[in-house]
Amino acid sequence: MNVEFKTRSKSLVDRMVKTIAWQWEADSIAANSILTTLAPFITSTEAFAAWSVITASEVVHAAYLF
Repeated sequence: MNVEFKTRSKSLVDRMVKTIAWQWEADSIAANSILTTLAPFITSTEAFAAWSVITASEVVHAAYLF
Protein backbone atom coordinates (compact mmCIF):
# COMPACT_ATOMS: atom_id res chain seq x y z
CA MET A 1 0.00 0.00 0.00
CA ASN A 2 2.85 2.39 0.75
CA VAL A 3 4.04 2.03 -2.86
CA GLU A 4 0.66 3.17 -4.14
CA PHE A 5 0.80 6.29 -1.99
CA LYS A 6 4.16 7.10 -3.53
CA THR A 7 3.21 6.39 -7.14
CA ARG A 8 -0.35 7.76 -7.43
CA SER A 9 -1.30 11.34 -8.19
CA LYS A 10 -1.15 13.80 -5.31
CA SER A 11 -4.88 14.60 -5.54
CA LEU A 12 -5.82 10.92 -5.29
CA VAL A 13 -3.44 10.36 -2.37
CA ASP A 14 -4.78 13.46 -0.58
CA ARG A 15 -8.36 12.21 -0.94
CA MET A 16 -7.41 8.78 0.38
CA VAL A 17 -5.54 10.23 3.36
CA LYS A 18 -8.51 12.47 4.18
CA THR A 19 -10.86 9.48 3.93
CA ILE A 20 -8.69 7.39 6.25
CA ALA A 21 -8.41 10.28 8.70
CA TRP A 22 -12.19 10.74 8.68
CA GLN A 23 -12.74 7.02 9.31
CA TRP A 24 -10.24 7.07 12.17
CA GLU A 25 -11.98 10.06 13.75
CA ALA A 26 -15.42 8.47 13.31
CA ASP A 27 -14.21 5.24 14.93
CA SER A 28 -12.73 7.20 17.81
CA ILE A 29 -16.01 9.02 18.36
CA ALA A 30 -17.98 5.77 18.15
CA ALA A 31 -15.60 4.09 20.58
CA ASN A 32 -16.10 6.83 23.13
CA SER A 33 -19.81 7.45 22.79
CA ILE A 34 -21.92 4.48 21.71
CA LEU A 35 -22.24 2.64 25.03
CA THR A 36 -22.14 5.82 27.08
CA THR A 37 -25.06 7.24 25.13
CA LEU A 38 -27.12 4.06 25.06
CA ALA A 39 -26.46 2.77 28.60
CA PRO A 40 -29.28 4.68 30.34
CA PHE A 41 -31.81 3.19 27.90
CA ILE A 42 -30.64 -0.44 27.86
CA THR A 43 -32.69 -2.65 30.16
CA SER A 44 -31.54 -6.04 28.86
CA THR A 45 -28.34 -7.59 30.17
CA GLU A 46 -27.83 -9.31 26.84
CA ALA A 47 -28.22 -6.07 24.89
CA PHE A 48 -25.78 -4.32 27.21
CA ALA A 49 -23.27 -7.15 26.67
CA ALA A 50 -23.72 -6.90 22.89
CA TRP A 51 -23.17 -3.13 22.87
CA SER A 52 -20.12 -3.63 25.11
CA VAL A 53 -18.61 -5.94 22.48
CA ILE A 54 -19.39 -3.45 19.71
CA THR A 55 -17.80 -0.65 21.74
CA ALA A 56 -14.70 -2.76 22.43
CA SER A 57 -14.41 -3.48 18.71
CA GLU A 58 -14.61 0.23 17.91
CA VAL A 59 -11.90 0.98 20.50
CA VAL A 60 -9.57 -1.57 18.89
CA HIS A 61 -10.41 -0.35 15.39
CA ALA A 62 -9.80 3.29 16.33
CA ALA A 63 -6.51 2.50 18.10
CA TYR A 64 -4.97 0.24 15.47
CA LEU A 65 -5.96 1.77 12.15
CA PHE A 66 -2.40 1.69 10.80
